[in-house]
Amino acid sequence: MSKNIDKSSKGSGKYRSGDEMKSVGVIEDPDVDELKLEDMFIDHKKNDPLKMPNFEFISLVGRSGKGKTRLGMDIARILPDFFVKDLNQRDSKKMNIIYDKGIVDNSTHKLWVLGLEESTEDELYGRSSADHYSNLDIHYSSLIKYSGLKYDYVETYNNFLKYLKKIFVSVQSGHIKGSVLIDSLSPIIQQQNYILRTKIMKVNPTDKEQGIPMRYWFWRNQQIENIMLVLKHMKCHKILNYKVVLGHNPKDGPREESIQWVEKFCYHLCKTRIDMSSQKTTSVNGINFLGQFDKCRNKPTLYKKTFTNMTANKMFLEIYK
Repeated sequence: MSKNIDKSSKGSGKYRSGDEMKSVGVIEDPDVDELKLEDMFIDHKKNDPLKMPNFEFISLVGRSGKGKTRLGMDIARILPDFFVKDLNQRDSKKMNIIYDKGIVDNSTHKLWVLGLEESTEDELYGRSSADHYSNLDIHYSSLIKYSGLKYDYVETYNNFLKYLKKIFVSVQSGHIKGSVLIDSLSPIIQQQNYILRTKIMKVNPTDKEQGIPMRYWFWRNQQIENIMLVLKHMKCHKILNYKVVLGHNPKDGPREESIQWVEKFCYHLCKTRIDMSSQKTTSVNGINFLGQFDKCRNKPTLYKKTFTNMTANKMFLEIYK
């Protein structure tokens, strides 16, 4: 099994205490240039102003335990050796044709995992997953940072931006090939909210005041929009995981909720969106996971089609056959 883990990113760090606005989204390392997501996007457009790279940009949405991480990592199995395991004989032949057309890199298929959830490691290295991820070329990096035992929102966010720049430059230059999984983008949204309230609004995080006034939205919206633009123009397949929050209505009981601005600034740039928030079903063979296409620009007829125990090979087969 070829799974690589990089935990060198863990640890505490420092950021400027003077101008708090500048301390956000800036790598505090004298050997590293300041990260400007908009510059990354503009530089790429200057080099290739007319061509939009034809790679999948997939969002997987659902509550915890719905199979998002497994489906995201499963993109490393888009290889002929796994077609016969994931598909029937007829579909396996179709997938071989898709593979030969270069939909995925047919020399080597690595997966670069940007870990922002502790549960990512549980899935990748858990006992129940050992066989599933054997013989896969997965390169996992934990981007979470702590100050002692306390989760560090600012340094985790800066660490993510630093690694995003590193992976973007490497992919665009052809230095590395493969696909990228961010598991998940939900902590990034939480970090932006924390930074906005504590570093820009100067609000104590324990205060009862909720919500963010409209005049402060610009920074947060600009940050997430630039991140999504960088990812969209990255010359590889990308998968983003999002956790849907389970809310509660006193009249109707538990219900699933998604935040409107997240929907606007995250999902609209993705080419494919799969809702995995449906209830799991059980059978004599165990638990079945359901996934429904909510969006597919390459094949709009997939809209609202539901599949059971979807794999990456099944997903790409449906999109490209």
